[in-house]
Amino acid sequence: MIPLGGGAALRILVRSHDAVKERENYELLCIVPYGRLAPNDSMSKTVLVADDSATMRLAVRLLIEGRNAELDVHEAVDGVDAVEKAEMLKPDLIVLDLTMPRLNGAEAASVLKKTMPDTPLILFTLYNEVGRVLSTATGVEVISADDFPRLLERVDTLFGSSAESRK
Repeated sequence: MIPLGGGAALRILVRSHDAVKERENYELLCIVPYGRLAPNDSMSKTVLVADDSATMRLAVRLLIEGRNAELDVHEAVDGVDAVEKAEMLKPDLIVLDLTMPRLNGAEAASVLKKTMPDTPLILFTLYNEVGRVLSTATGVEVISADDFPRLLERVDTLFGSSAESRK
């Protein structure tokens, strides 16, 4: 452990190349804050998809992962679950359905905009007219749920596609 002052410390994780643990034979694996590892400690970007329809969550997840395999896509089953998972995962993008139980997408977006103001939020909904009004009122981007290409273009804009990231 390396003390950083103010009670903070780093823990260095190492692996020995042989059974004899000679200092020069250690390989640095990673340096992490001391304590519990955060869920998003990897270098990959994280997306949270919240929808009460398992079919729609799976469709969005598969499309996003198919477009960019480096993205780590998680799912939430409703607005409350989305807020809780967002607090834990600290995702780089949150895609919310508008009509969900417990907290609808607009309510969840309102909470998330306060707690994670720099995280892009997208309301992905079939209710286009309501979505446009909500977009103006909340400042949250709205994409029609029947416009998967536009959602994927937005993901590409935020993270780049797999093909671009390999160049």
